[in-house]
Amino acid sequence: MTKQKKAIQIVAVDFDGTLTLSDDNYPECGQIDIVAVEVLKEFRRGGGKVILWTCRYDEALDNALAVCRENGLLFDAVNDNLPEQSAKWRATHPNAKMSRKIYADMYIDDRSAEAVFDGRIDWDSVCSLLLGKTLDKFWREYDI
Repeated sequence: MTKQKKAIQIVAVDFDGTLTLSDDNYPECGQIDIVAVEVLKEFRRGGGKVILWTCRYDEALDNALAVCRENGLLFDAVNDNLPEQSAKWRATHPNAKMSRKIYADMYIDDRSAEAVFDGRIDWDSVCSLLLGKTLDKFWREYDI
């Protein structure tokens, strides 16, 4: 029996060192990683949901959101579950408190095991998982 791959519909993504090229600039925003931004924008255009999942708060969070917005990346939720996920949880667990854990099908973070070992996010693999194509093909198709 073969396992069927679950479709990725919701992605939670970190900011510092994931959407930026380094995490050394906190509370300022470092240089945006255009590869990350373009892959996630295309994922959203295809109907995927993206949650910004970061430790940033107050002005530092506002700055991060502004930088993403300036680069055309918007989020379906910020440090919170999607409203439809929260409603689903409440419907199936009416007497339980909401968990602080963000629900997603995929979590992208520079502190993941692979990124820690390799020193970077493998955006080619992320692109393949989310869009079904390599980064090389993605760039050729969208002339970005």
